[in-house]
Amino acid sequence: MATETAPSSSVLQENDTLLIEYESAIVCAFHYSGATMNDKAAQARKQQAETYCLQRKADINTNWQYALRLFQLSRYEQVKFYALQVIQELLTQGLSDDIAIQIRSVLLLFIKQNAQYLEQSVTYLKNKMAVVWTLLIKRDYPERWPNAFSDWMELLPLGNCMIEMYFRILIAIYDEVVDVDTSKSGSATAHNMKIKDAMRESSCVAEAFEVFYKVLASFDESERGHELSAAALETLKCFISWVDIKLIVNDRYIPLLFQIIRDRPRLRCLAINCIFEIIDKGMDHEKKLALLRHLNICEILQTLPIHEDEAFAEEVAEVVNAIGLELVECINTFRTHEESKESYLASNTLFCQILPLVWQLFSSENQEVSEEVFELVNAIGTLIQNDPADGTEGDQIQSKIFQPSKQIKHILYGIYRQARWDNVDADAAEVEEYRKSLYRIYVNIIRKRALNVLSFLMELADQLPTQFSQMNPNDLESFIFMIYRFREGVVAATDIQALEESNSTFMGIVMRIHAGILGEASLGITYHPSVLMTYYDFAVRYTRCLHHQPELVPSLLSMMFGSNGLENQHGYVRSRVCYMFIRLVRSLGNLIIPHISTILQTLYPRLVVATNPEVSAIQRTNSTFLTYDDRLYLFELAGQVIAVLHYNPENTSDLTVLQVKYQYTKTILEPLFVALNDATQLAERGGSRSDMEDVAAYISRLLNAIAYFLKAFKGKECISEQQQILTQVLLATNKALEVPFINQQNAVRCKVVFLLHRLVSILDEKQFLAHASETLKRLMLHCESQEVVEIVQLLNQLIIKFKTNFKPFMELYAIQFMQHLWSVMPTEDAIETRTDNGSVVKNSHQMEREQTLKYLYLFMLHLVLHELDDIFLSSSNRSQLEAIFTIVLEGCSYTTDLHINRTCYTIAHQVGSRWLGLSKRSSESLPSEVKAWYSQWLAEKFTPSIFSFAQKKHFNPEDAQSMLVVKEMALLLQCGVQALGNEFVLFLRNHVLPSTNMTSEEADAFCSQLSMERTNKVMLLKDVFVHLKRQQQPS
Repeated sequence: MATETAPSSSVLQENDTLLIEYESAIVCAFHYSGATMNDKAAQARKQQAETYCLQRKADINTNWQYALRLFQLSRYEQVKFYALQVIQELLTQGLSDDIAIQIRSVLLLFIKQNAQYLEQSVTYLKNKMAVVWTLLIKRDYPERWPNAFSDWMELLPLGNCMIEMYFRILIAIYDEVVDVDTSKSGSATAHNMKIKDAMRESSCVAEAFEVFYKVLASFDESERGHELSAAALETLKCFISWVDIKLIVNDRYIPLLFQIIRDRPRLRCLAINCIFEIIDKGMDHEKKLALLRHLNICEILQTLPIHEDEAFAEEVAEVVNAIGLELVECINTFRTHEESKESYLASNTLFCQILPLVWQLFSSENQEVSEEVFELVNAIGTLIQNDPADGTEGDQIQSKIFQPSKQIKHILYGIYRQARWDNVDADAAEVEEYRKSLYRIYVNIIRKRALNVLSFLMELADQLPTQFSQMNPNDLESFIFMIYRFREGVVAATDIQALEESNSTFMGIVMRIHAGILGEASLGITYHPSVLMTYYDFAVRYTRCLHHQPELVPSLLSMMFGSNGLENQHGYVRSRVCYMFIRLVRSLGNLIIPHISTILQTLYPRLVVATNPEVSAIQRTNSTFLTYDDRLYLFELAGQVIAVLHYNPENTSDLTVLQVKYQYTKTILEPLFVALNDATQLAERGGSRSDMEDVAAYISRLLNAIAYFLKAFKGKECISEQQQILTQVLLATNKALEVPFINQQNAVRCKVVFLLHRLVSILDEKQFLAHASETLKRLMLHCESQEVVEIVQLLNQLIIKFKTNFKPFMELYAIQFMQHLWSVMPTEDAIETRTDNGSVVKNSHQMEREQTLKYLYLFMLHLVLHELDDIFLSSSNRSQLEAIFTIVLEGCSYTTDLHINRTCYTIAHQVGSRWLGLSKRSSESLPSEVKAWYSQWLAEKFTPSIFSFAQKKHFNPEDAQSMLVVKEMALLLQCGVQALGNEFVLFLRNHVLPSTNMTSEEADAFCSQLSMERTNKVMLLKDVFVHLKRQQQPS
């Protein structure tokens, strides 16, 4: 409901019907503003009231009068607020001088007569009154209303409410006039500058500062007194940056501000913000240095009670950061000027004074406090690189100079404190981002002063307790992480090698961490998750330590399998360990061999693919539960462990190694084969769609597990009987795809592709081609548009690997595959959407079509480049020859994608080079009719498409990508000239070039140069395109 108040002025007269209706409509609109959309009756009343109000506002002859009268006479605060809002909008739009003066007079009279009412008014009404008054000032000050500020000063004796309103008006002036984008030119900006200049030149600013001072110096401890003091400080802060500095930096204000900071806890944050504005005020370095010395700020800040209030400490840190950055600039500026030697020394003295407070704030327990001085700490870290050699103690001048290198330990200690994980902090992303920023400083310091950092780390290590479990886990994690990141700052290979020597100081610290963590873990101590995550990263990075002390490896493996690893109560720790285990095994290499049996025996119960990956929350909290993705890592780990056993074919005794590896492999794969066979049989029996989808998902997970397991296998003699067991994989896969429903599932097909990528490198070529053909056929002929990329990439890999041995299969299915891709590709959308700058915006169908085309042509290109283009000429495929090259011509002429254009012209000239006898790889057995057919196609189809390219909007001969297309076009023309000679040139001159609007002389010159062997045909063609493009441009 609307709030009623009773000002001393008269109320609405009952006979003023329109005014009463207007007031009622406003009250109704406010009353129903919070109604839900489901309350139809309330929404209808609200809509009716708002419509009426809009009608009253739309009447340009009476809108301001009604608004003014409502403000004067209504007893509802919401109505007064609405009336002021209308007046604000009208002032923004523009009013005549007479109306503005009348509004000003009415407001001034109302305020004078209703001081008590204003004292009790709601905040939003006071703010709105201040904004309207400010807009009146902005409109008429200084020309039409030079007494704008003195008029209000006369009201201040009427009570605290007038002082409060005065502060609100000044803050509104700051928002509307001062704190605006001055980079934009225009009359509004010029007018704002005129207002600011007039305020500075008149007495109103000095009078305002006098009001601020009186309020603050009164030390009124009542709640109302506190509110006025807080408002005074807020307003003062807004003025400091743009008025004469003498108004604030004097013997009255500065002591008062520091007294407030020390003695009035509720106001100290606002007061220190005013100090910040003073420090941040723009001036040259000499004046800034003089200001800092005059304020004695560096000494005073040391005495402030920053431990009492974290919010206050954060504000102090902001001031310290600003002072420090100013002093860094002063030091850098004065260093190179001999005449500024005294200023240089003074800057250094002040900076050294403030440094203890900098380090105190930087290492604060509160991250927000630390972050406030981060910019300064970063600047100090940057200065370390150019730091001169340390001065001797006897050098008095040098001892007064700030030396960044002497601050290294302070910076490092602050990083150590701030980089700790704060378990209470809810914003983990923000904490991690700050950690990254801190470690950038840390790594940069290592690069410049590695020995200093190492010395700090040694001191820190010496302070660690014997039992790490006694430490705060955040401290332990931060220490380990600093050691972990240390090597990132060591760049030279020789330095890294020296770092990792068994007797190096750094390796001693690494050994200490390993000994402490592993020793307590073996006793059943479970570490905090953050410690575990960082420790495993650390262990993998510094595996050289484990090579020095291989006896630590069993303890590390035991830890990773136990409650600190795969059986940890936190799921994200278990997941991380699954991944880190793989990296550890790779890094350890042969060190892992004595432990292979133990690892695999421990892994084996976990190498299970669940039939239903959906699990309850209770299962996820079970310390033995691993997600499907976690188990995939374990399958990969098992394969990695088996692959570590190396086989030397020259050593016959190593045959037992192959047999052992085979037994391990068989033990892991056979259960997967059985499960895959059972699932396939289940699919063959059929069932509901939901059941069949579950079976298909299970099959895809099984295939994925097999592929992950085989990731680490290299070569074709990894294990004994390798071909036999891997052939079983292909047979099981093909049997699963024989079920039509399974073959239609994208989840299964993509895992089959992934598996084939693995098998192609470890299975014998004959075995692969013999047993993978049916699988490949099913993948190709049932390919959906979303599978094109991965299936074409697989086929291209097979083409590259098997080359002509792949020809029999490609001869049977390549053209069918291409035709199938053409059929599943979305149809071309003739409607183009263009942006304001003319660029084409492609919809999803167009992008899908272009991607399918791109990979279709990429497939064809691989066939051609690897001498499989003969498949187009086989007796079963020759009838499709024209259709195939029509597809190529489509990519040359009509597709607006330069990559596709380039690919198709490459196909055209590569085929021409082979089929027309120009290449060393040319086929001698090609019949003459094929050569004649392709000669005709080259001249009559491909060549005209070249010269029509000048009309393409996406083609620009001055662009690098377009020039790559031009290069392929030039090779195609050269192919025509070399194969067909003058007959091709004459056809080009008489039948192709006339359609391009080239003159006879230009066509003759082009053909003449094209015929010359030494002509740069790429540049020749580019010049023609540039010429034709210019002809298309309007004159």
